[in-house]
Amino acid sequence: WAAFIPPQYAEGQYIYLRLQTASVLRLPVQVWEANSFFNHAAEKNMIYGIFFGILLAMLLYNGFIALMLRDRAYIFYVLYILFMFFYQIDTHGYFRLYVQIPYAVYTAGFWCFLGLTFIFATLFTGSFLQVKRQEKRWFYPLGLMIVLALFQGAAGVAGRPLLANQIGHLLGVLEP
Repeated sequence: WAAFIPPQYAEGQYIYLRLQTASVLRLPVQVWEANSFFNHAAEKNMIYGIFFGILLAMLLYNGFIALMLRDRAYIFYVLYILFMFFYQIDTHGYFRLYVQIPYAVYTAGFWCFLGLTFIFATLFTGSFLQVKRQEKRWFYPLGLMIVLALFQGAAGVAGRPLLANQIGHLLGVLEP
């Protein structure tokens, strides 16, 4: 880590870093010794591997059920899991690690994956609860959430990450 610290640095001085992201930046900075970092990264990757493995297992299992039942709610659920998987891989940096694309495309993918996750979660909810037939009063609020998710994705792709993030937080509160 000494390579990143200026040679004229004296203990107690501040070091300023400029960090940029496509969404809200919450980055706790920590300086590691090499062995400690590699041990921490290995543990973290193992946990993410389990998490992503569970998402893939859910995707395959529910995808098989959706094919057998041809139920609309299941198809929406499978698409929700698919885009949640892509969103999580993108958010945690694994997508960019394995797929070399320009940063603008990577950022657009982030916002599209998030928007599609919200859209298919809403479609699954409406279809599963049969809102159009059973609870008509919820049909328009769910439609509004889909419109907000489309707007959130479009705002992010158009280079308005703050607006997209605020809409994403609003949907994160409203959708559950």
